[in-house]
Amino acid sequence: MKTSTGEEQFWDHYAAWKEDSKTYDVSKRLLLVDWKSQKERGMDAYYDKLTPSMLNALKCILQKRSKNLKTSTLLALKKRHLIEDKETLTDYGRLLAIRQFPLDKQCRFLNLPFEDWKLNWGGKPEEFVKKTLIEHGAKAYFVENSIGLFIDYLMGDLTLAVAKRINKKVYTLNPPYDLEIFFWMKRDLEMYLESFDINHCRNSFSICFPFLQMLIMEEKPLQIVDIFDDMYRALGLEKVKSLIRMFFSNPLAYNYRGWPDLFVIEGTSAYCIEVKTTDRLHINQLITIPDLVQYTNIPVRVVRLKGEHGGRI
Repeated sequence: MKTSTGEEQFWDHYAAWKEDSKTYDVSKRLLLVDWKSQKERGMDAYYDKLTPSMLNALKCILQKRSKNLKTSTLLALKKRHLIEDKETLTDYGRLLAIRQFPLDKQCRFLNLPFEDWKLNWGGKPEEFVKKTLIEHGAKAYFVENSIGLFIDYLMGDLTLAVAKRINKKVYTLNPPYDLEIFFWMKRDLEMYLESFDINHCRNSFSICFPFLQMLIMEEKPLQIVDIFDDMYRALGLEKVKSLIRMFFSNPLAYNYRGWPDLFVIEGTSAYCIEVKTTDRLHINQLITIPDLVQYTNIPVRVVRLKGEHGGRI
């Protein structure tokens, strides 16, 4: 698992920090791993500072059409760590290039399955797609804001155990909320994942219930756990573990940001869907969704509603 400079600094200075203060308090910069950690913070502002010629050059390099680009533009891009050379984008540069394209081309560059649904639809687009899938026999859950909670819930036992060990209070199950708890959890991560079995999700309810009942959500705690248990069993242990490893590799990159809209269970298959209408994939999604596919092997499809809005559901 990747270790950030900030994480190394944390352990290098941990004893001194603990000796000087009863509570560990340090800037979130210590969580930074790489450019993904920045996500929208700063990246949008940085993007806006690029000139039209720089943005066009990124698109040209992505499409293998860099022959006539100006040397000055290439030097400016290299100085900003957006290209390796005239024909190679950095990961960050590739992201900013893909960001400029229409949705269908974005999916092509990212190797994401893309579908246009030419149906009249009404209400919220995600709810329409969810209802359509359910009508065709699938289970579908809206999870854009709850995949992070799903991970927090599965890790609840370790969060509380680590907090007790280092004498810290827990106000939320979200590990990045407290860096000291987070880094200690990461140290114990593989050992903890070894304890997972098919009933881990259900068995975590009593531990996590006090935190679930504080959430402002439409679903009650038992309903939330029913959904999570469906997701847990549909994914299987290996994909669940891979999802948790991905989260702990770079928490500022994935912490409640950029996840797909829907989780779908169709027979023995489980996958995610990102729903679009007129917009394209934004920066958070351009990071999280491809990583979700690559590091966890959870398929993600992109569905765009093209029919007339206003039809009855």
